[in-house]
Amino acid sequence: MAGMTNTVSRVDDASPNSSEIASPWKIGSNRMTLAPIIALESVRNAVRVGQKPTVDLLDAEREALSASSAQVAARGERVVDAYRLIALLDGD
Repeated sequence: MAGMTNTVSRVDDASPNSSEIASPWKIGSNRMTLAPIIALESVRNAVRVGQKPTVDLLDAEREALSASSAQVAARGERVVDAYRLIALLDGD
């Protein structure tokens, strides 16, 4: 494919823009991160009133931290993939 160039002659107004494409991904990602945080608050309250042991709180904190770090890693991978795609389209 050497020597191939990709050019865009016009932009179609009906085509979705990048924010419309990324929105479902962001919503799903935020929900996956939000669920462990909500569970953490629930467990924290249960520990506070004595219904659950402290080890359950530590497990909930670990799960919330794991979900947050996975979301950050996914964002980073998305940025790297975008730059790779741009490089492929530019032929660099």
